[in-house]
Amino acid sequence: MKELVYKKSAEKKVKPNRIKRKKEIDGRNRYEKYYKNVGEAEKIKIKSRRIANKLLRVGKLKPKNCFLCGESFTNMHHIDYDYPDKVIWLCKYHKNKIHLKK
Repeated sequence: MKELVYKKSAEKKVKPNRIKRKKEIDGRNRYEKYYKNVGEAEKIKIKSRRIANKLLRVGKLKPKNCFLCGESFTNMHHIDYDYPDKVIWLCKYHKNKIHLKK
């Protein structure tokens, strides 16, 4: 049987497309491009959603059943974006119904 020999190279080979890709994926650049085309009202919504998701990860917000029908698979819905911790939990059906009314 042939014996496998592994050689460690002194230098790591860096692929140029990986470096380019990392710059494109960089969150800061992506959000800066996005925020240029967004109005003030949308920035408040984004900030509120970000805070609510962080509260959910930390455990200060707990998912509940749908506010209207009791379905267990729910999504967060902000009534007022000035209060990111004040959310109601709605199933997909009722959330779409509320958004179509607007």
